[in-house]
Amino acid sequence: MNEEEFVRFLYQSESDSLDFKREQYNFSKASDEDKSELLKDIISMSNSWRKVDGHIILGIAEKAEKPNELSGISEHIDDATLQQFVNSKTNQICNFSYSTFTYDNATFGIIKIPVQKRPIYLKKDYGKLKKNVVYIRRGSSTSEANLEEISLMGVPISGIRKYPEIDINFNDLETGESLGKDVKCRSKIYSISDNIPNYEEAKDSFSYLPKYENRNYYREVFEYIRFFNGYAPLKFQLINKGDIEAKNIKLDLIFLDTDIEIKHDGEKPREPSQSQFMALETVMTGKGEDYFTIERRSNKITAHMEVGILHAKRDLEAIGTLYINPTRERDLYIEARVYCDGVDHPFVSSLKIQFKYKEIRLLWSEFVEKYDQ
Repeated sequence: MNEEEFVRFLYQSESDSLDFKREQYNFSKASDEDKSELLKDIISMSNSWRKVDGHIILGIAEKAEKPNELSGISEHIDDATLQQFVNSKTNQICNFSYSTFTYDNATFGIIKIPVQKRPIYLKKDYGKLKKNVVYIRRGSSTSEANLEEISLMGVPISGIRKYPEIDINFNDLETGESLGKDVKCRSKIYSISDNIPNYEEAKDSFSYLPKYENRNYYREVFEYIRFFNGYAPLKFQLINKGDIEAKNIKLDLIFLDTDIEIKHDGEKPREPSQSQFMALETVMTGKGEDYFTIERRSNKITAHMEVGILHAKRDLEAIGTLYINPTRERDLYIEARVYCDGVDHPFVSSLKIQFKYKEIRLLWSEFVEKYDQ
């Protein structure tokens, strides 16, 4: 596991394939009842309905408002000892591994459980657990599997249930190609240290028509250039990796850094015009479609979008664009949640933007010299 993979856990919630524990399990010199908690969690996730590796992360506490809480742990369980403990009690080999990971001067335990042959259950009673009972993880809790679930466990997962499986990446604005989940952006914010003059077109003594200058033209030019240099445009790609189409898709992009500036298509400036009539037309017709709606709260900013339908094994570029001014140099994380009909939990991904940021202060004459074409 690398640092990028680990950081994504900080922005995810518990699920069929992910479990968080603030502290290490009671294991060394613990009672059978205490040790059966660890045994149950490993077996339950081994039996869960999932297509990806499962993880039990020790040293992280889940929080409703992300990121999750990092506590770390000081004691670890030897992988070979844990393998012997679990597999001496199960009806067949349970594949898993225990490893450690260090992040932010703290150490964490990682129990990784791949998709494997099922069902797995105990041959004898142990602690709080009963023999011949199939324990299964459903969402963020564990319970006993019913007869229907057990009867289907001998069938490959891909042949049992057909669901959408939606992932999200950044998308290249020009090529439409996927950029993955980690991008780099630059932001340059201009300010003018003196006054921006009114625009006045040179008078033509031979013209019989009155002049209708847009006196705010220079100020609008400045704001236009400032916006497109300072706000990074972001587009997103949705991918349906599942076996059936996803219907009624809704996308939530959650920013926990609330000191950023974020705008949607309807808030970006249009190209300025020297004509007062054209400026008035811009005001009357609006600036653009509001594909995203942005909800600002004290602890987070959420950008909402409705997408519609995405067919199986296809990808789709979300039509809206977000524009972000980071206000300082930073790594900005986004928790992306995708909802659709027929699935009772969101698909959660973590996206990262590495921002370089620079503030540039100029005289108006210097700005004109730089951008006058």
